Amino acid sequence: MPGQTPILRLPYPLPADALVDYPALGQNLATLLEQTIRQTLAIPRLTPAQWPPANPVDGMLAILNVAAPITWLFRYNANAGGGYPWEFLGGPPLTANLASIGNFTNDGTYQPASDADGPAITVPKTGDYLADFHAAILSGTAGAFGCGVQVQPVVANATQLGTLPAAQGTTLSNVPSTITNQLTGATIRLRYQATAGANAQTRYRALRLWPTRVANTATVLRARPEPVLPQLEPLLEPEVEQLDDDVLELLQRADNGDYDFILAGDREPGPEELQR
Repeated sequence: MPGQTPILRLPYPLPADALVDYPALGQNLATLLEQTIRQTLAIPRLTPAQWPPANPVDGMLAILNVAAPITWLFRYNANAGGGYPWEFLGGPPLTANLASIGNFTNDGTYQPASDADGPAITVPKTGDYLADFHAAILSGTAGAFGCGVQVQPVVANATQLGTLPAAQGTTLSNVPSTITNQLTGATIRLRYQATAGANAQTRYRALRLWPTRVANTATVLRARPEPVLPQLEPLLEPEVEQLDDDVLELLQRADNGDYDFILAGDREPGPEELQR
């Protein structure tokens, strides 16, 4: 009985095999190698517009061609929670750099520098990400300075990650920090802060972004509308005591910012829903 390799189970003869049908063994080995190579070459390679792969199965691999030459490898985890089953396996980060000099004031707010609103990176697919940055901060006098990552326009206020105090002529950097639930098309930017001393300058800035897991939907960035239910209440007829339970649930989910049931396109509305 031929032996087998532990992973791919490729056959090979053992010394104890008195008789080996080498033609049959060679044909079996060639067939298994061909199947293995075809599976490897068949890993789908998709652009952000083509994502996600059709009919994924647990353990499936897929490559996202983010922006040449950046590609990311993902594995589908059917048991993953949180709506992000494509788990990142490897690939270089997206990067943005600025070498110019930008000024910012010491009013204590996080603000863009005068030379450019950045560096900035656009989120390619909805999911959880890691971000880190590097920036040189210069000032004529010592003071408290900061640099952080702002997420726009997913949240109303800036999200500062790894904000650090600095003296004059100090370089600020941070370890990778998690930014969760980012939507396709959101913009990640650097912001700068001075809370004491003179106005400051920044130069030699870098921002990096790479995923930890992404969604299995073609969700795109949508602006959050005003709450729906308060606008509907004045329009309801006095004799209408309550909305249809299904409609009410959808409206409440929309008010809470849950748009996946709309954006994912899970199904078409039925005839009864179209008549409502």
